[in-house]
Amino acid sequence: MKNYNLKMDLQLFADPSASLQNTTGTMTNEMKTFYEKRLIDQAEPRLVHDQFADYYPVPQNGGKTIEFRKYDSLPKADTPLTEGVTPNGQTLNVTTITSDLHQYGGWTPLTDVLQMTAIDNNVVQATRVLASQAGRTMDSITRDVLAGGTNVIYAPKLSADGTETAVTSRKALDKSCTLTPKLFFQAAAQLGAMNADPIGDSYIAIIHPYAAYDLKTCKEFIEAHKYVTNVKTINDNAGKAPVEVDDRILSMLELADQMYATTNGKLNIAMGSVLNIWHNYREAAEATETDADNKLPGMDELEAAAQHCDINNVIIDEDAKTVYLADPDMRLDVGSVGKGYAVEMVCQAAEARGLTSALVSVGGNLRAIGTKPDGSQWTGGVENPWNASDLYTASSMLSGAINMSDMALVTSGDYQRYFVVDGKRYHHLIDPDTLFPSTYFNGVTVLCSDSGLADCLTTGLFCQPLEDGLKIVESLDGVEAMWCTPDQQIITSSGWDAHLKN
Repeated sequence: MKNYNLKMDLQLFADPSASLQNTTGTMTNEMKTFYEKRLIDQAEPRLVHDQFADYYPVPQNGGKTIEFRKYDSLPKADTPLTEGVTPNGQTLNVTTITSDLHQYGGWTPLTDVLQMTAIDNNVVQATRVLASQAGRTMDSITRDVLAGGTNVIYAPKLSADGTETAVTSRKALDKSCTLTPKLFFQAAAQLGAMNADPIGDSYIAIIHPYAAYDLKTCKEFIEAHKYVTNVKTINDNAGKAPVEVDDRILSMLELADQMYATTNGKLNIAMGSVLNIWHNYREAAEATETDADNKLPGMDELEAAAQHCDINNVIIDEDAKTVYLADPDMRLDVGSVGKGYAVEMVCQAAEARGLTSALVSVGGNLRAIGTKPDGSQWTGGVENPWNASDLYTASSMLSGAINMSDMALVTSGDYQRYFVVDGKRYHHLIDPDTLFPSTYFNGVTVLCSDSGLADCLTTGLFCQPLEDGLKIVESLDGVEAMWCTPDQQIITSSGWDAHLKN
C-alpha cells in the first residue's frame, strides 16, 4: 500500500509523476499558493511572542552560527578640554553573543485507504493541525528566549490580610501571587532606567488571560482611555449627559465651531456619522485583494446618517467646560482639525519653554518656529498631487519653495487616503452637501501663522468652488492659499507670491 506523506516541506502537492524529494521544485505554482496560504493563515494567529522578535536574513553559505555584537556606552566626557592638549583615548568595549540556527518541523502520513474511507477531509485537517503545531512551536521558542532574561520582577505572594511576601524565583510562584498595576509601574521604571527601546511609543506586556483577569479586577486598575476625557467620551455620551473636558479639547472644538461659519459649513466636525460610513467602506476596500471587490455606500445610508450632522446640536458650555451632543445619534469627527491643532499646541508649548528655532513636520503639516539657527528662513514645499513623488520647486513652473518662518504650511489632497471603485478614486474629504468626496480640487494648501487654523481651512476650502474659497482667504488677515485643480492648474491667493523664496 502506497503512503502519501504530508510534510512541512510541502511535498503533498508535488507533481504526481515525480518521486517525493526534499524540495518544492516539482510543485505547481497553484499548489504552492494554496497550501502556503493555508499554512500561514492557520499559524499566524498563534504567534503571540513571535511578533516582538527581530528577523534577520541569513546569508547563503554563511554557516549555522550567528554572532551579535553589542558595543558598551562610553562614559560621559564631563571634563573640559584644554586647548592644545589631546584628551586620553577611550577603549571600545564589545560584548559578543552567538546563536546557532535550528530547524523545526513535523509531518503526518496519509494513506490512500484513509483518503478513500475517511469521513473528514484529512488533507485539510492535517494542514490545520500541522499549522497549529508550527505556530505554537515558533511561539514557544521565542517565549523561552524571552523567559531566559535575568532582569525579572516577580509578583509577591498576597495573604488574606494584604501582607506581601517577596518572591525571588519562578519556582516560588503560586496562586497567591497576584499581578498588580504597581508591578507594571515598577517594570516600566526599570526598563526606562536601562534605556530599553520601546516598541512603537510604549512598552508591551504579554499577559496570561488569568493574570489579565487579576489585573482588571484590581481596584487600582483603570483602563487607559479613562485617564482622560476625549472626543470618544463625548461621543459615548451623546444624548445622555454633558461631558466635562480639558481646556485644550474645549479650545479645539470652539475653533472648529468658528470655522464652520467661516467655511460656509464645509468644515463640520459634527459629520462623524457620515464620515464613519466612508471610513468603513475604505477599510473594507483596503482589505480586499483587488479593486473589483470594492463597493460604495448607498445614498440612502448616507442621507440617513446626514440627519445627525447638525452642528447646532453640539452644545459647548464655556463656563462649565462641558460639551453635550443633543442628538444621541450624532458623532464628532475632529480629523479635519485635530492634527493641526495638536501641532500648534506642541509648538506653542515648546516656544513657552524657550525653543526659538525648529521645523516640525507631522504628515502634511509643517510648522516653523522662528528662523534657522543661522538666521535664514525655514522653507517648505507642497507635494505634487498629480505626481506625488515630486515637490514644487522654482524650476517646476508650479510654485517655488515657500518661506515660512513662524508660519504653518498645511496641505489636504485626494492622493493619499482613498480607494478605487470602477477605476475611480474616492478620497476621504467628503463634501457635506453631496455626501461624496469633493471633486473641486486635487489639493489645497494653506499658509498662515496657526497650524490648527490652517488645517481647518484646507478641508473647508477643498470642499467648495474656487471663487467661494478665494473670498474666504482674501477676507482673512495673514492667510494665503494655493489650489491645484483637476485640469492641473495652480491658483494662488493675492499674497502667496510674497512668501516664495527668491
